[in-house]
Amino acid sequence: MSRVDSRLLSIKPPCSLSRTPRSISQFKFWKAHEWLAWLLYYSLPVLKGILPVTHYIHLALLVDCVAILLGTDISLAQLVYCERGFVQFVSDFENLYGKQHLSFNVHQTLHLVQSVRDWGPLWSHSAFLFESYNAVLLQMIRGTQGVPMQILHTFFLTRAIPANVASVLPRCSAAEQVFIQSLTSHRRKIKTAITPSTGVTVLGQPIYRNLKRSDYVALHSMSPVVHQTVVAYYHRAIIRGEIVHSLTYCRSLKRNSYTVRLADGRQFQIVTFVVTDLGFGKQCYAIGRYLCSVPYEFCVSKKMALKLTHAVAVSKTPSALIAVDARDIVKKCIFVSLSCCNVNFVFDQIHSLEYTM
Repeated sequence: MSRVDSRLLSIKPPCSLSRTPRSISQFKFWKAHEWLAWLLYYSLPVLKGILPVTHYIHLALLVDCVAILLGTDISLAQLVYCERGFVQFVSDFENLYGKQHLSFNVHQTLHLVQSVRDWGPLWSHSAFLFESYNAVLLQMIRGTQGVPMQILHTFFLTRAIPANVASVLPRCSAAEQVFIQSLTSHRRKIKTAITPSTGVTVLGQPIYRNLKRSDYVALHSMSPVVHQTVVAYYHRAIIRGEIVHSLTYCRSLKRNSYTVRLADGRQFQIVTFVVTDLGFGKQCYAIGRYLCSVPYEFCVSKKMALKLTHAVAVSKTPSALIAVDARDIVKKCIFVSLSCCNVNFVFDQIHSLEYTM
């Protein structure tokens, strides 16, 4: 989970939200990505029971349509649904909040569907990437004179260096190659890492110890016979290019990076990683608990059938420990738990592609 998400999770649940002007004024310091995370993941669980029903349904319609347009596989039926949804959203906005608050930005939502038809999902032509590059451009400026030429020369230099390095490296000695790569590479080196399974790399020093009784029982879901009693425990792993943490590791970070979605579509929370041989060669297994989905309706609208396909309500009752193949982990999810709700919520990170482009 990103730092933005972890900060937003620190918001108090609805039953204890402060209504003072000071708590409201803090929102004006949020960045655009924080507002996006609030809209997609936190607004509906937190505001349930606070907003009037009509206003809550109005907000849910916006969340639903934006979540669909930020997806990766958008159907024509979904575009038609979102087009109707935004028309309904703008139409109800004036009735709920007054014509004086019907700003140009609200009107712009009517054009989002056409933008997706013309250019693809919203994340593929988002302005966030261009805005974030402003910090890179500022670092290219060294004086007050000829600013455009400074940026141009520095930009061409950064483009030329990789090409020149590629042509020079074959003629260099091994020591020279290591030195040149150390100057041009910005990747942080991983001190300790092994790859026990294809597509899975565990990080950090292993902790060798006897299998806990609960972990021993959990591993029997992968194999009827568990021969090894001493196994290697890990807290972090890189799966499908994404770092996933265990529950034990995340307690010190005060964030949730251990809630994931599996290949079969189920939600899962990782307690620990174990590398052992269950008769199929040395593999990495994630030991944790399934999150059981339960019936839950954020809201019911008579005008439109709200989908909210990126949100799942799960039971607060913990299930028994079970082991899964770490390769079955597809992606991390956002987990929201509120003390005043009888269910927890799991959200798919539907705008994560924007951070990796």
